[in-house]
Amino acid sequence: MLARWSLILLALLSCANQIGALALTSVEATRMADAKVRSGGKDLRKYNHAPAHYETMDHSWWVDYVRRGQRDTEFSVRVDDKTRESFFVVF
Repeated sequence: MLARWSLILLALLSCANQIGALALTSVEATRMADAKVRSGGKDLRKYNHAPAHYETMDHSWWVDYVRRGQRDTEFSVRVDDKTRESFFVVF
């Protein structure tokens, strides 16, 4: 009986870990965002950005791009963690 409950508990814990797992890493999301910027005709050499950060509210990675010599974000790229689609967000 104890072995049966142990197996059930193990199965439940395994499912919980899979639900919370992210599809992308920060590095992968940053690379995808950079590719979106290049495909939009922008020169990445003119911008600085930090690694992608994950937002739990929309299940997406965000990368903010700041023009070199400036302090404010010029635009961001949102990368959906599940679909891997990327979108420009202009401020």
